[in-house]
Amino acid sequence: MNRIILSGPAIIKEDKLLLIYKIKDQHYEFPGGHVEIGESSEEAAIREAREEIACDVELNKHLTAIKFSKDKQNFIAHIFSAQIIKGKPRANESEYSKIIWLPIKNYQDYPLQPNVIEFCKRYLNNKLDV
Repeated sequence: MNRIILSGPAIIKEDKLLLIYKIKDQHYEFPGGHVEIGESSEEAAIREAREEIACDVELNKHLTAIKFSKDKQNFIAHIFSAQIIKGKPRANESEYSKIIWLPIKNYQDYPLQPNVIEFCKRYLNNKLDV
């Protein structure tokens, strides 16, 4: 079975995680997306941040890879710790309506993509080296 490889930055400030709201799926997700042919996971995370939140980011390190399924497709999402080095985050593509700074400890109060839920659990249980 094919697994779609995703990549994106986890931008965290004061225990809050930057997420974007995807209108079609009615949930929040990482700014990120498909790793294209010939592109590294790191390159994809940087490109997707520029496309989706109109910011240049600097990646620090690979935090985790999260496997999940959605709409009968299997994914693996590579998540990198990152910080914004240029720009002010905003929803930069029409499929997204807004960004939020999600208080990670309150993640259960928000509609989230499965990999974001798993990331928040790992973060709160000190399973990530952030």
